[in-house]
Amino acid sequence: MFKRIIILFLILLPLLAKTQYVDQLFYRFRPLESEYQFAAFSSTRILTSHSVEQIGGKHFNLRYLQRFEKLRHGINDLFGFDQVYSHVGIDYGITDWLMLGVGRSSIQKNVDIFIKISLLRQKKRNGIPFFISYFTSAEAFTTKWAYPDIENEFSKRLSYVHQFLIARKFDKNFTLQITPTYIGKNIRPEDPENKTLLAIGLGGRYKVGDRVSINGEYFYAFRDDFLVGNNFHNALSLGVEIETGGNQIQLLLTNARNVNQAGYIWGDINNDWLNGEMHFGFNFSRVFSFSK
Repeated sequence: MFKRIIILFLILLPLLAKTQYVDQLFYRFRPLESEYQFAAFSSTRILTSHSVEQIGGKHFNLRYLQRFEKLRHGINDLFGFDQVYSHVGIDYGITDWLMLGVGRSSIQKNVDIFIKISLLRQKKRNGIPFFISYFTSAEAFTTKWAYPDIENEFSKRLSYVHQFLIARKFDKNFTLQITPTYIGKNIRPEDPENKTLLAIGLGGRYKVGDRVSINGEYFYAFRDDFLVGNNFHNALSLGVEIETGGNQIQLLLTNARNVNQAGYIWGDINNDWLNGEMHFGFNFSRVFSFSK
C-alpha cells in the first residue's frame, strides 16, 4: 500500500509543481557569482551522507534510495538483487540556507527527521575559504520491541546525529568535504556502556563531464577495541552521479545496507569491504519548485 501511494504521488506531483534543472534550483545567487563559489556538489548528498549543498527556498526534493544484498551472493540470488533495502524521503527548502527533511527506511522501519543549515559560503578570492553547514537528525526505529527486560519507551528508540560539513571547491571539477560527526543512541542492550560514537568523514566529487561526476565517501569511526573486534566496519561508498534535467541518479557500490546517517556511520551491520563484501545501490532524486 505504501509503495502504491508513493507511485501515485510521483505521477500527480508534476501536475502541481514545476520541474527545473538541478543547478537552477540549488543556486539563486547569480548576482553574487563574481564573489562567491557555487555548485560545490550537484546534490544535497555526496552519496549516502549529506553534502554542504541546500535546495532553495520553496523547493523540495523527492528521494528514493535502494541497496541490494551482497554482490558475492552470486547468480543464485541474482548478485544480491533478490533482496532490497529501501528509503523514501522528502527534503524541503524553507529558505535558501535552511532545509528540513523526513524519511522512512525499510531497515528497522526507521523514521528520521533532519535539519541542515548553511553557515558560510566559500568566496572565490580573498575571504572565506570553505563552505560550512551544520546538520542534525533524529531517528527512531519502529519495529516490534525486542528487549523484554527493558521498558518500551519511545525515547529509547531514538538516535541522534550532529555533523559539521566543511567543504572546499578547489576548481570547477573537484570538491573535497570533511565531516566531523557525533552519534548518540539511547539504547544499546548489547553494549550499555557505549552509546556514543565520534567519527570523521571524507568525501568528494570530481566532474568528468557537464552532468557526470565520480563521487566517493569514507567514514572513520573512533571505536574502542571491543567494537572493532565485533564486526563493526567503517562505511565506504564509491559511485557515479548523472544529472538529467530535474532528475539525478547516483549508481554506487557500498559496504553498507543502511542509508540512515546513524546506522550507516555506526557500522554495526556494515560489511567488510576489504573482503569484497559490497552492495550495489542507487539513489534517485527529483527536485520540484512551487515558486512562481
